[in-house]
Amino acid sequence: MERLLYRLALGCAVAGLGTLLVVMLSGKAWPHPLYAIGAPLGMGFVALCLVFLAARWALRLFDAVRARQLAQVAALVLAAIACLAEFFLRR
Repeated sequence: MERLLYRLALGCAVAGLGTLLVVMLSGKAWPHPLYAIGAPLGMGFVALCLVFLAARWALRLFDAVRARQLAQVAALVLAAIACLAEFFLRR
């Protein structure tokens, strides 16, 4: 399952960045349909990639808790706290 989530995340990231690259290279601006459809679609793919990566992380955490690997659980939780603190405490 973890491998599937990683492949889905990678596919969504490539699709999203590719779509955004096409929109940027086209040089079209807001009223044009390529920009109006392509930009939100590309950003949506990138956001979906982040959701898949978060699900993969949660799956790894659940597996570590179930296997009672406390060092790995602590490392995953500390990494999550560090990332979230950096995101929310940014000025």
